[in-house]
Amino acid sequence: MAFTELEIKRHEKITSDFIEKRRPPVAVRDQVDLSYRMSNNSIEIFEIRPLWNKPDRKIEEPVA
Repeated sequence: MAFTELEIKRHEKITSDFIEKRRPPVAVRDQVDLSYRMSNNSIEIFEIRPLWNKPDRKIEEPVA
C-alpha cells in the first residue's frame, strides 16, 4: 500500500533531516554524497559517487 499524502510529507521531513545531518562537507560532495528517494511504500537511502574507472559518470550505491 502506498503512503498517504500526510505520511509522504512526514517521511520527507524526517528523512531530509536525517540525510542533511549525515551528508559530507560541501567541499567533497562531488566525490561522495548521500541522498534518498521514495516510491510506493519504501524509502531508499543511497550514496552517490563517481565510477572508479569513469569519474565523469556517477553511480548510486544503496545504503538502507
